[in-house]
Amino acid sequence: MISAQQLTAAAPVGLIGKCSYGHVSRFTAEQWIAVRASYSSNKFGHTSCPQGCRTAVDAKPIKARITEKECDGRCTGAVGPACDCKCGGENHGGGHAA
Repeated sequence: MISAQQLTAAAPVGLIGKCSYGHVSRFTAEQWIAVRASYSSNKFGHTSCPQGCRTAVDAKPIKARITEKECDGRCTGAVGPACDCKCGGENHGGGHAA
């Protein structure tokens, strides 16, 4: 399980995850900690989907690589953790709320 201190150090811009029904959620480090505290979690460190289906979400830290590319729908609508554009991960998966 990721501790709050490790999480903040590992993912300063946030996390993104997908449940088995395909719901994508983007979390700030603080939201992930709060969701893990309020929803049930299992021994594997997953958290229940906050979008209603309550299946397991395994969120991964957003790994940003700042490039000269303009941020667009590929970034804001992303479902995976890799971000390659000017925003440095700030907008990555932003179309998906936790």
